[in-house]
Amino acid sequence: MAGAMGTYTYNSDNGNAYRIRMDVTNATAVGAATATGPTNKPGRMKPRYILAKHPTSGRERKIICPDATQPIWMGTSDAITLDDFSVRPSAPVLYTALGRIGERRLG
Repeated sequence: MAGAMGTYTYNSDNGNAYRIRMDVTNATAVGAATATGPTNKPGRMKPRYILAKHPTSGRERKIICPDATQPIWMGTSDAITLDDFSVRPSAPVLYTALGRIGERRLG
């Protein structure tokens, strides 16, 4: 189960900034900035994300990366601390970034 949700700025590859909703702890882990603008992300745009692997279970998570200048997206860091929601109470765990998938526009 995910935690609290917040609204953050997604900086698109085309230079536009959009509002997106993200889990607060995931947003903190990828350095997302709180949204200030009124423009929602177009529905046909699929944001860039990283695949992160849990160190013991091997389960993978998809984490949106709203800012392409963050070290986790640039590849200068492959470690990301995320809450493990499979345990109660959730606890921070050091995940490994397996891959980076770029932004896409459908249609």
